[in-house]
This record gives sequence, structure tokens and C-alpha cells, in this order.
Amino acid sequence: MAVDASRRWYDDVFALHATPVRVERGLWWAQGGPPPYHSAAKTLVPGVETVRVVRSLDAFEHCGVADSFGDLELDRFGFDLLFEATWVHRAPSDGTAGELPAGWSLVDTAESLAEWSVAHDYEDVLPPAVLHHPRFRILACHHDGLLVGGGVTHQGDGDVGISNAWGAGAPTESGELVAAAAALHPGQAFTDYDQGAELDALLALGFTALGPQRVWVR
Repeated sequence: MAVDASRRWYDDVFALHATPVRVERGLWWAQGGPPPYHSAAKTLVPGVETVRVVRSLDAFEHCGVADSFGDLELDRFGFDLLFEATWVHRAPSDGTAGELPAGWSLVDTAESLAEWSVAHDYEDVLPPAVLHHPRFRILACHHDGLLVGGGVTHQGDGDVGISNAWGAGAPTESGELVAAAAALHPGQAFTDYDQGAELDALLALGFTALGPQRVWVR
């Protein structure tokens, strides 16, 4: 479920950039340059041959690979491990749509999206068209009128991906972003991946660790 949610995010973000993609035998890869911070290939099932992944990237001198099951041997082909995280999942809980936590709101204008993207160091990733996309919700946190954090939810098929938590007060550690997601998507399962203190915080919020998510770069 977590890998499928990530794949759907990739499908939608690449579509927003009009970048075609291809999927074949458990391997997803881009047919053009990826948006910033996005890999050019992603495994969708375990056991994809490493050499197939490498061959799919012949057009790219520099690129990333989302090794969704942590089983690729890309170091043999000149890739470096950028990070290793852990997929997490939280089962649906009872609830109804509610109010966002204090200070939290939806980003709904191109101007506020631009401000959010600069503050998150995420420029040129989510174009203004994302504001009208039915599966994306971009969240901002303001304190005393200042933008201090945020995150994104992405609606999947019966589950919701949470990502891009950023800002002062560590939104995932405080649970505020998860609470905001629950208010927007009541009764749905949540998926994410993280590492370190942020992973520990998600586990404390009722998420379950699933398995490794590695990202390689060259």
C-alpha cells in the first residue's frame, strides 16, 4: 500500500509536469527529466533485477532511483546511497471531517503556493495546477502571521499519503500534520516514509514500520 501510494504520487506529479512515464514488470521509470527531488526510476515490487533498472536510465547522466524494497545493488553500477528510510502505515480510525489544528490552513492560491515552495525549498516541484488537482491538499502552518511549516496529503485508492513535512516545531513530531490529515481524510489509512527522530515520532503516533525505502543517486 505504501509503495503504491508513492507510485501514485509520482504519476500525478510527473503528469503535472507533462513528463511521460513507463511501467513494465514492476519497474516504473521516467521518459523525460524528473522534477526536482524526484527519482527517475522506482521499483514497484521486490526482486526487480538491478541491471534492468540501470538500463532504464541510459538517457540520464545524473539521476535518482527509489529502491522501494531496499533490494537493489546499485553501488555496483556507480550509484551512491543518498538515504535509507522506513515505510510506515497507520490503519484507518473512526472519525468524521473536522477542523484543522490551530494555525493550519489549506494553500489555495498561486501566491501562497509560491511562498510555501520557497520556504520549503521545494521550488519548481508543484506547479500552480496542483491547486486544482483533486488528490492533492497542501497544508501550511502559520504562527503570528508567519509561515512556519507545512506538509502535503495525496489521496490514493482508500489510503492517503502524507509527505513533505517541514518547518519549525517538527510537524510530524508534534503530530499536528497527522492531525490535519485526519481532519481532511477521516476514516482512511495513512502511509509515509521517514527516518531518525521523525520516524520515531510517527511510530509513537500509531504508525507501523513496514520495510526499507532507499534512494540512490549518480
